Amino acid sequence: MKHFSQESFIKRVLASKISLRLSKRGKQTLGSLLIIIAVFGLNGAVVTQAQAPSDEEVSEITNFDSEEARAEALKKLAAEVKKIAADREQILWISRVLYSETKRSDEMRLIAEVLDNRVRLCHRSYNHETGVCDYKGAALAKSQFSGMHPDLDHNAYGNLAMNFDTVGNPAWDAAVTIAEDIYYNGDTTYVRRLPADTTHFFSPSVINSPAWAYAGNKVLHLPSNRFAFYNGII
Repeated sequence: MKHFSQESFIKRVLASKISLRLSKRGKQTLGSLLIIIAVFGLNGAVVTQAQAPSDEEVSEITNFDSEEARAEALKKLAAEVKKIAADREQILWISRVLYSETKRSDEMRLIAEVLDNRVRLCHRSYNHETGVCDYKGAALAKSQFSGMHPDLDHNAYGNLAMNFDTVGNPAWDAAVTIAEDIYYNGDTTYVRRLPADTTHFFSPSVINSPAWAYAGNKVLHLPSNRFAFYNGII
């Protein structure tokens, strides 16, 4: 794994002729440059999937009339690349939560709604690293999603190790697809089944009703006691 400085990283991306399979959803374009970053941050960022622009576009991006224009273009590109990296990190944490809770895509979509509701309401989703409520904050909130905490679930180490390079796992592929869908389309085309204030769920087939369930309102109960979803919980 190689690490590059900000400018070196951008130059390598622009000059790259790597063309790897991109996910069907969640593509982010920078001109015709498609980049997906695995690790957040330009200092130490790693390009895992990239497609170089045409020679004409490279010429347009790299030919500047002055050093000031060059610096401004690099600054703008760096900001866009950083935004893509931040988006991908958030999607990764959504995917990990979904995968840790179920291997069924229909259930993942409901859990994605709960996670999204928590971030929108800033309910147990505060991220002390970023200072805002986000999906990583929700995923790692204390005593919430047990599959994210090794002290609560022996499978947590495996869940936390899942990443965009994981292949040959249909359940993980489904989790990433759903995570991208709700992240990019949550305000438009993502079809929701739960009220916007649904922030809790548990699996009655696995555990007895937790104390918080008696204080809330059940809004959906899946067959075979797979999951029960609640709102109205502080």
